[in-house]
Amino acid sequence: MTNDTLNKPLWPSLLLGIAAALFGLDKTFGYSSGWARYVLTATNIRKTLEEFRMDWAQLMAKAGTKPKDEDVAALIARATRFRIDVERLILQETKEWVTEFQTNTAQTEKEITTQLSALKEKVDKPGKPPEQPGPSGKPGVTPPKPDQPDQKKQP
Repeated sequence: MTNDTLNKPLWPSLLLGIAAALFGLDKTFGYSSGWARYVLTATNIRKTLEEFRMDWAQLMAKAGTKPKDEDVAALIARATRFRIDVERLILQETKEWVTEFQTNTAQTEKEITTQLSALKEKVDKPGKPPEQPGPSGKPGVTPPKPDQPDQKKQP
């Protein structure tokens, strides 16, 4: 695009419209906030994994080459705790996403309902009655109602 192209009023308007549409989609579906939650949850899962690895290495060193029943039980308990911690993080993120999505959807629905009501009021608002076509088929002449006598001017 050249400078002359951007000076035409169509392009800035079109780009502004696209930006507004993208902003609306992001607001409705929560892409930006979802990404932030995703990164936060991934960081917490990575931290939990590193803690698990360190604890696992410690338990394996303590157990030696021939682990006893209590050592095996401790390893299984630690693995179970890790699985529960990861599931808790994922469940928490999913609940937050659902809550945000429902809130955004309800807000969007409310805004659309308000806009539709305003448009309906505009359309339903009594204004100037539409002109009836005259004998030539052109608007401008309103025929008398059948229950009213002709109102002709008296000379």
